[in-house]
Amino acid sequence: MENEKISNVFDMQTFSKESFSVDEFLTENRNKMSLENMRVEMGIFLKDLRNQMINSLNDDCDKYFHLSKGLIGIDQQLATLKPGLHAINYSIILAKKNLEDTLRMLDSEIQLNKQLFDDKQAYYAIVKVQNSLEKLENLLNQNDCDTIALTRIVAEYNQLMSNMAKSNKIIKSIHLKKQSIINDLMMNHLNNMFVASLKTNSKAVKRFLELYLSLGRIKSAEDVCREKVVAPEMSTFLNENYLLNCKDGLKGLFKKCFEFLTFDLKHLLDAAAEKNLLSSNSCKFDFVLKSYWPVINDHLQNNLKSIYNYKEPNVFIENYKITFDDFMKNLIDLSVTQCESQSLCSTQTWDEFKKCWNLPIYYQYCFQEIGCTIENAMCNYSFELCKNNFFKLKVTETVWDCMCSCLDQNIFIIDLSPKFIKLILHIISRYQTWANDSIINSKKEIKEFSTRIKFLEYLEEDLKTFYFKLNDIYSMLQELLEIKISNNILEQLKSCITEVNLNSLINNVCKFKVQLVIDEAMSYVIRVTDVPRLFRHTNREYPTEPCSYMKSIVITLKILQDKNCKKQVLEYVVIKYIAYIDDVMKAIKKTEESLRKLKKIRDPNYKVNLDDDKIRCQLSLDVNFLLLSIGSMLLPQVSEIELKLEKVKETIIANKS
Repeated sequence: MENEKISNVFDMQTFSKESFSVDEFLTENRNKMSLENMRVEMGIFLKDLRNQMINSLNDDCDKYFHLSKGLIGIDQQLATLKPGLHAINYSIILAKKNLEDTLRMLDSEIQLNKQLFDDKQAYYAIVKVQNSLEKLENLLNQNDCDTIALTRIVAEYNQLMSNMAKSNKIIKSIHLKKQSIINDLMMNHLNNMFVASLKTNSKAVKRFLELYLSLGRIKSAEDVCREKVVAPEMSTFLNENYLLNCKDGLKGLFKKCFEFLTFDLKHLLDAAAEKNLLSSNSCKFDFVLKSYWPVINDHLQNNLKSIYNYKEPNVFIENYKITFDDFMKNLIDLSVTQCESQSLCSTQTWDEFKKCWNLPIYYQYCFQEIGCTIENAMCNYSFELCKNNFFKLKVTETVWDCMCSCLDQNIFIIDLSPKFIKLILHIISRYQTWANDSIINSKKEIKEFSTRIKFLEYLEEDLKTFYFKLNDIYSMLQELLEIKISNNILEQLKSCITEVNLNSLINNVCKFKVQLVIDEAMSYVIRVTDVPRLFRHTNREYPTEPCSYMKSIVITLKILQDKNCKKQVLEYVVIKYIAYIDDVMKAIKKTEESLRKLKKIRDPNYKVNLDDDKIRCQLSLDVNFLLLSIGSMLLPQVSEIELKLEKVKETIIANKS
């Protein structure tokens, strides 16, 4: 549209909205343009719209006519091409069919030739099978079967098995029966000569291992070693009677077991290790893992059940350490050097052997013993002192000893390290709970004030020492686990143990202790208000020494050993003490003024200020005593407190009549 010819009075989007209303539109815009002007504008707009529509139709018609002109005669052209295309399609289908027939014929010819070749090979092989069976029978029937003859037998047997595999379709049952008999005879000779060679030298043993390997009978060699060599020997001393009579107990028994492996089977292990270096992982001998260990495991589980007795923790842990830290460690190292394909620790029998020790039950026994010791100390000796160089309270000493016992080499087991670490954290948490409870219970359980404050000071000191010595627990743990776990995990363990925040608990003890001393001191400070009653109308002599309440305040302050805490108490007490003195001085002054105004003194010789002077004198003595006591305490930065007391003293003297 030609926008310059049309004045867009209204936005076109206004009319396209769903919420458009004619009435509302007319109401809002009736004053913007008259209906006459609007009619003129709409007429112009309609005229322009018609022109645009006519131009658009003309353009579309031109394009349509141009396109239709090119389609004239297309039907005749397509009809001309159709017969040729049909002929080409028929030729392609015919060629494809001929090719498929030819391929099928060739496949059948190839399969037939292959079948003929296989049958021919099978007939040749069956002839060789018959010859090999006869030859093996003659060789095995000889009485003087030596290593050379056995090598020939094994070689011929391998050829027999190869030929039997080629002729398996036409082989007869009689051949299979003869092959089974020959196999049994050959393996019997091989096994007997292999066992006999173990006492000669590693070179002879190696030759028999090569024969087993050529036959693919590695498992047979391992089974023979287990059943005919290891099992008979181990049964003689892996039993309860031998253990009872053994001089060094379980350690001596395991020593004998390992000596059998390293001395009696030395030639076998050397030959196997040398042979394994040249073999792939699937063709390696592992006599330690598959011949020696199964026998040891079976006898230890069935014939030596006494070593698993967890009811005697000292004996149990000694047996466990001897078994795993000495014997099993050496056995694992030897197994790795012999065959690296599989570790002893990754076998199912290893897991079964571990379960026999019932480590979770052993841990529960240790948990109960340690837990009962701690709970007994907390229940019966909560406020008892000890004679330890590091700690003051018996409970703290007991908790620390129990934490150390968790990491004692005679108790700690590496496989239970997560549980023992968790137990240490539980002990620390329990100690914190006990300390919180003791702060509150000390007020009820300890009647004597000085003993109560002394306990709280010892508790605060123990908490600080305990927090500082947590690094020792980490050091002990690091020493036990250094070889077993990575440095990253060790650092995480350190953060769990040493970052136990006892500072808030120490602050709570300090605040509670300070508040107790403040409350005790304030029970004496308030007595300063009784000083006027001591001298008014009593005809007492002038005082010459401080009041008893002031001495009690000083004694209460001296109970505290911590100078910072003592200073906190002193600051609070002095402020309150000065406030009470001000109240007393105001009361004295008010009384004097009242007596002067009323002039009701009966005795003309009576002096109005005599009793008040005695009161001032007593207060002055008390302040002097407190100043001297503060000086003797040697507290840091108390000059401000002393200055306040000096000002109070000057005020008392200045008010004398």
